Amino acid sequence: MHKPKQISSFDIFDTCFVRACGTPENFFDVLAFRVFNCDVDAYTRNAFIIARRKTERELYKEDPHTDIYNIYNNLTFEHPQLFDKDKLPEIEMQLEKEMIRPVLLTRDKVNKARAKGHLIVFISDMYLHSDFLIPLLAQYGFYKQNDKVYISAEMGACKYGGGLYKLIQNDLGIPFKKWTHYGDNNGCDYDAARELGINAKRVVLGYQPYPQKWNDEECSLYYKHASIAAGISRAIYHSEPDNAHKNFILDLIAPFSCSYVYRVMKDANERGINRLFFCARDAHHLYNIATQLSSLFPHIELHYIQISRDALLKSNQQDLIIYFIQEGLASKNINTAIVDSTTSGKTTMLINDLLKNNEFNTIFSYYYLYWDDDGRNILIDPSYFKFEIQQSRALLNKQYYSLFKLVNNCIFESFFSLNTESHTESIIKQGEKYVPKYDQGNCEDSFVYEADKWMKIHDELIAKYTNNFIITKLYLYSDNLFETALKTLLSFFRFPEKEYLPALLSFKAFFSDKPVIKECSTVHLLLHRGKDSAWPLATIIYNLPHIFRSLMMTKFRKKNIY
Repeated sequence: MHKPKQISSFDIFDTCFVRACGTPENFFDVLAFRVFNCDVDAYTRNAFIIARRKTERELYKEDPHTDIYNIYNNLTFEHPQLFDKDKLPEIEMQLEKEMIRPVLLTRDKVNKARAKGHLIVFISDMYLHSDFLIPLLAQYGFYKQNDKVYISAEMGACKYGGGLYKLIQNDLGIPFKKWTHYGDNNGCDYDAARELGINAKRVVLGYQPYPQKWNDEECSLYYKHASIAAGISRAIYHSEPDNAHKNFILDLIAPFSCSYVYRVMKDANERGINRLFFCARDAHHLYNIATQLSSLFPHIELHYIQISRDALLKSNQQDLIIYFIQEGLASKNINTAIVDSTTSGKTTMLINDLLKNNEFNTIFSYYYLYWDDDGRNILIDPSYFKFEIQQSRALLNKQYYSLFKLVNNCIFESFFSLNTESHTESIIKQGEKYVPKYDQGNCEDSFVYEADKWMKIHDELIAKYTNNFIITKLYLYSDNLFETALKTLLSFFRFPEKEYLPALLSFKAFFSDKPVIKECSTVHLLLHRGKDSAWPLATIIYNLPHIFRSLMMTKFRKKNIY
């Protein structure tokens, strides 16, 4: 076999892989929930985490060969609900498998180095064994036959101080000067390698602007939700192909929507509501999230119903009530509710008037935004509604009314729930069933170029976020997450970060017939000041050089826009 002339080595954790939960501290929090597999108090979980990590540290001081089995064999923690300590290593390793996400940028580096004929080596200061890590590296496209893997627990030496590098060099017989190493840790991956003459390269898997801010909230007493949410966004961001909508979905849509849906289902469960109907079309992504969360609320039926305010006004009333009976919305013995995004209250009032007139139970309704869309201040019965955000035109500074209208109609109603379903015009009888009749020419919504493509990307990314939302137990912090997500949205609407604006380039606002933002030259921007777009401020921020954006941000932060 031809001996390679060069080595390219790669750290494993936070270089090849990131954890969906973010930090190691978050991983052990999730592990504590998994270990007990039942409800125990926070004190018990924290005591387990402290004992687990203390045992690891003390063993490493004595023997660098320490592995996960040594750690749990020496764990002295006891609790009546810790049933089978022998299974703890497998429980932890199974959680690692569920948390790991591949870093596509690193995988590209591995493939390029392999194509150049370099020997590929994977290195980790880790208590997990190579027979556990190699299948994962192979599964995600990193490891190939003839690659090498060196783990501190098996070699008895660590990267820190250079011991593991020296053992590898002795084993492979390739000079340090022919070696390039990639890793995230400044001490053991960069400094220790450089001191030996290895060409060390830092791998910095950063956060996008808003997750970075969430992660910086660790000084807060209630930071845990922010740190986990930041970890989820970062993990999916680095493990998915680039596209213009990715960070917008992960940082602005998914945290808000996931926490909102969980809050809705939790509230419905507490109210004894047995059926939730998610309204087409704006609630389609909320329905998808709810189906993933359904195992947490097994007593709630989930339905997707094709209804609209137009259909309620244009359909025959008898057809409507039969349709509601057919779908299960009209009931005399089951508590039902609808879920949607924004409302003026009219849809719920029309449905309940119809139900009451036909002696059926009225429905409850969940919306995340109350919006007096035409200034008529419709008289609504508050007992029918739960709003996560209440807003009225009368409460808004008139100077920002047009911006809020953009935010509501374009961002919340359309972009958050991007889909290509047709608008329900009315309910009609077709054979033995009552079905929606669609308005194929409906122009109610904002126009999004390549809507089918973006809808698929939105659905896939939100589904992956929701999966991580569940396995990291982030749903347990839904109230805090919702507040963080809402503040993040308001911050974006007040002064948007440029990184999130490319998603809106293909987006046109129906009420102005202008693009939401426009890509243009500096000269064009100076001449028009962004006024040929529906969101002038966002157009200016997107097109201005960084130094001018920073000056603008300093100025705007002094104003209380919302």
